[in-house]
Amino acid sequence: MDSDVGSTIALVFGILFLIGGIFLVVIGLVYLVVGLPENSPQENFSAGIAMTICAVPPLIIGIVLILYAHLKKKKYEMLLDYANFLRAYRRIKISDFARKIGKSEYEAEKIIVKLLENKLINGYIDRNTQEFVTYEAIYQERVENIKCPNCGATVSGVFLVGEVVMCPYCKTAFKVVR
Repeated sequence: MDSDVGSTIALVFGILFLIGGIFLVVIGLVYLVVGLPENSPQENFSAGIAMTICAVPPLIIGIVLILYAHLKKKKYEMLLDYANFLRAYRRIKISDFARKIGKSEYEAEKIIVKLLENKLINGYIDRNTQEFVTYEAIYQERVENIKCPNCGATVSGVFLVGEVVMCPYCKTAFKVVR
C-alpha cells in the first residue's frame, strides 16, 4: 500500500535531515572549541554560532519527518488490524463492528470504505442489512431461518455454515450445520 511506502520514504528523509543537522552541529562545535588556526577567535566563534544556527532547521525537519513516518506507520498497522478483523468475521453488522472497535457507525463505515479503496479487504457493504460482507462469505454455503436444537424455535436470518449462532429465546449457542 502507498501508506507503507510513504512512511518509509518519510523515515529515510527524516534520518537524512537529522544526520545533516547533527553534522552541522558538530562542525559548529569544532569551530567554537578548536577553531581554525588561520582564523581569529572572533571569526571562529561567529562561524561556530552560524553553523549551529544553520543546524536547527534540518534537525526540526528531520524530527518532524520521523514522527510523521511513525504516525503513518501506526495508522497503516491499525488499518491492517481492522482488515484482519473483518476477514475473520466474514460478515458483520456495521453497528457491531463500530461497537467492537470503539468508534461511531459513521467512522466504522469510513474505515471499511478506506480498506476497500486500498484493496486491503475484498467485499461490500450491504445497504439493506447494514452489514459488511466479504466475497469469501458469499461463496460459502448459507442457511436461512434455522431451528434451535435446544428449544426448537426458528432463528431468523441468513447464516454461514460453521458460524456460531445464539438463540434469542433460550440463549443457547450452537453451530450452524447444513
